[in-house]
Amino acid sequence: MKKLFILLTVCTGMSLGAFAQHCLPADTTTSIPVPPPGSSAGLTPSYQELAPGIVGQPLIDTIIFTNF
Repeated sequence: MKKLFILLTVCTGMSLGAFAQHCLPADTTTSIPVPPPGSSAGLTPSYQELAPGIVGQPLIDTIIFTNF
């Protein structure tokens, strides 16, 4: 019973580790833009100002949600 428990624990740990992702962007020198004071609640920038995405290409955008 102990061997089965150890085997299940190791298999679970390995499978969870396989789904881990590194979420840090490649360029860590850029800062996240902050909405100006007095702006209204919502998403910044608006969806019209975002660059179009291309299928098969990586896309990095920063969208800030402001809640008042």
